Amino acid sequence: MSDTASDTVTAIDTATQDVLGTVAVQHYPRALAVSPDGAHLFVLAETSVDVIDTASLQRTYSIPLGESGSSIIAAPGTTATAWVSIVPSRIGAARLVAIDADIGLATSILVPPGRVFGVNPSDGYLLAIATSGNPCNSQSNIFEIDSARSTIVRELAVGSASTAATVSPDGARAYVADSCTGQLAVVDLATFAMVESIPIDQSAGYVVVTADGRRAYTTDSSSFNYPQILGARLAHRLFPLFDSVALGSQGA
Repeated sequence: MSDTASDTVTAIDTATQDVLGTVAVQHYPRALAVSPDGAHLFVLAETSVDVIDTASLQRTYSIPLGESGSSIIAAPGTTATAWVSIVPSRIGAARLVAIDADIGLATSILVPPGRVFGVNPSDGYLLAIATSGNPCNSQSNIFEIDSARSTIVRELAVGSASTAATVSPDGARAYVADSCTGQLAVVDLATFAMVESIPIDQSAGYVVVTADGRRAYTTDSSSFNYPQILGARLAHRLFPLFDSVALGSQGA
């Protein structure tokens, strides 16, 4: 979990809730992503990406972006690559930056200017979320994007102020949290249709699902909670304020 106030990332064992360690990172660590094998943690800071070795909890690389990124995901099928969405604050087109352990960068123009949150494993297309309009009086959509052609393949309306999204471990569904309605939309990625809406207790800034699919971890403005979303709800465990969250390959 990241803390923008102290510019640190903290590792927590989800089985015991014990703190495993804290790592100092670049300024304003806003988002996290874990490589598929769990060996690398990618930390999206204000204008850079830090790469952390999860076994030693040591920062191995700090890669400058040159501008602010809006989201980061780990790319499937590789151990040391992540994608960062960049939406320019002034003039320019939205683009995607590839981050690897060899400090390589590659860019690709993307539409729309949303936040990439995952990959649809059935077809390899990127998944992005974007909201237009005023807060709580707007329209949110998720998009399936062909990055090679920079085109939208499919899109779906999912709420009014969707701020967080993730893909289930089996790749079958996407979970999209709405910060105004307090609902978690469940989207079938094969049909690209919303199949369920689950009430959540807070305005989620980030959401991730454990490897067994039984729990969702979310962050909000005052605490870090984990309701069990695919069964009977568990009591919440509250942690000090954190700004983003990611789970390792074993759900830790």
